[in-house]
Amino acid sequence: MEAPESCVEETAQSILTVDDEDLVRRTLARTLSRAGFNVTTAQNGQEAFELVTANPHSFDLILSDQTMPRMTGRKLAESLASEGSKVPIVLMSGVPIEGLTDQAAVAANIASVIMKPIRKSDLLSTVSECLEKPSRDTSGRG
Repeated sequence: MEAPESCVEETAQSILTVDDEDLVRRTLARTLSRAGFNVTTAQNGQEAFELVTANPHSFDLILSDQTMPRMTGRKLAESLASEGSKVPIVLMSGVPIEGLTDQAAVAANIASVIMKPIRKSDLLSTVSECLEKPSRDTSGRG
């Protein structure tokens, strides 16, 4: 009897990871891929914005660094929300995000903020929690 090729379901959830630091971006992608997610990466907020607006139903979650050149993670979230996107966003930051109220987070579809440095277990549990929230209509995939 052959062992299954993969434990990943064919309908694995898709995550867009956004970080301007190559090592961080690759590490996030590898960690999430090994956990069974389909991962797409972007180097900055502008690139992520273009990916999501060109493919509005392709992502179940966006995991974005806050501090990046061209467009911050918060600005990415706000810009996508203004375009009608309902994809939840997890922001990663090394410092508290100034002025981010609960109301502003909800308006921008920011589901969570995770502080750096991030442990693998914290990353995976935050991603899972955000994907399992029943009250949101995500990307419309399915």
